[in-house]
Amino acid sequence: MDIIRSNEEDHYLDLVLQNSKFDFDGCWEYTAGLDKNGYGIATTRKLPYTSSVRVHKFVYRMTVGEVGNLLCHTCDNPACFNPDHLVDATAKWNTQDAYAKGRWNGREKRIFK
Repeated sequence: MDIIRSNEEDHYLDLVLQNSKFDFDGCWEYTAGLDKNGYGIATTRKLPYTSSVRVHKFVYRMTVGEVGNLLCHTCDNPACFNPDHLVDATAKWNTQDAYAKGRWNGREKRIFK
C-alpha cells in the first residue's frame, strides 16, 4: 500500500520526530506531551480548529496505513510510536498479551472463554 501524505502531515511528522528520544531498546518516545495514561499527545492548530492526536496512531497512519481495530504496543510503552512496536489487533489479543506478560488485573476474565 502506498502512503500519500500532505505537506501539512509531513510538517507534523517532522515536529513529532524533533520532540522525541530514541532508546536502545528500539522505542521512539514522544517527549513534548503525554496524556494521563502516558500516551504521546500532539496538538494540531489548524484554524479555526485545534485538535489533539495520539502520536502513535498518527505516525502509524502516516507510515503503515489506517488502523482497523486497536493499535497495541508490543513494547508496553505507551509513549512509544515506533511502527515496529505497534500492532493492529483486537481487544482479545490485547488482553491475552497483557495476561501473558503478567499485566492483567483480572477484570475481564470472560474474554478467554
